[in-house]
Amino acid sequence: MTGSIDHESAVAPVPILDSLAEEVVSHNKTAAATATATTATAATTAEEAAAPGRVVACAIDSSENAKAAFDWCLANLFATPGSQINDQLVLINCRPFQNNPVDYTISGDYSSSLSMSREWVEALEANARAAAHDLLKAFAAEAMDKANVHRVRAIALRGDPREEITLKVEELRPDLLVVGSRGMGTVKRLFLGSVSDHLMHHVSCPVTVIKMK
Repeated sequence: MTGSIDHESAVAPVPILDSLAEEVVSHNKTAAATATATTATAATTAEEAAAPGRVVACAIDSSENAKAAFDWCLANLFATPGSQINDQLVLINCRPFQNNPVDYTISGDYSSSLSMSREWVEALEANARAAAHDLLKAFAAEAMDKANVHRVRAIALRGDPREEITLKVEELRPDLLVVGSRGMGTVKRLFLGSVSDHLMHHVSCPVTVIKMK
């Protein structure tokens, strides 16, 4: 599987404040099948591929809630008789900005502290980026292998998940967005806010929130 960068801003050393979107996976089984099929089969496959399919976006992270949403998505939207080979699953992950642990001490070498902080943030960002990409690739592989999803895209974002996922979903314009519920209490939801609640009120497509049993 090969991925292409959808958009990448220049990464400033300190602080890292830019928004970032990278397409980690872009796989189309239908296109591969068409290229190797016989003439008769290829014509049928091409006709099926030309038919418009559903686009389903699913927000994921490393939590059990996100895995529950992903599993529900595969079981109810793709592994069903009504699913089409041209249906597309778009996986979206948003990782937070990495903090800048500068030691603002009165004594000592400030430039040295800043340099160490820059290296620390860059290392944190590299690790977080690699972990996000590995997560997306693992989910994409499971979708293709276990649910036989033909078309999969996986997009890595960075920043506030409420804002970044909203912007990306509005750009993608899927037929449905599936997200997991964090199950926060009323007080915690009031002060911290909920990603699923925010998406339900700010994206234009239908949103399905999956709660763990």
